[in-house]
Amino acid sequence: MAHTFDNPLRKLIHNPKKMFKEYMREGMSVIDIGCGFGCFSIGLAKMVGKKGKVYSVDMQKGMLDRLMKRAQKAGVADIIETH
Repeated sequence: MAHTFDNPLRKLIHNPKKMFKEYMREGMSVIDIGCGFGCFSIGLAKMVGKKGKVYSVDMQKGMLDRLMKRAQKAGVADIIETH
């Protein structure tokens, strides 16, 4: 059912940049607990940049694998560490 959350229209409601811009700065380290396939993790990685780190945590290895595939496409795989 995860594919139902992987919808470009979701960013209209849950846009990480709008939601977290007051709290995130370049170079920060952040954690995304229950990251699923990375809706927020990828956005956060873009916000913290190459000097930052995003720790993405999920119980399902399949979700973490899917997140890393999406992160590679987005060019932020080196910023995200999964657990």
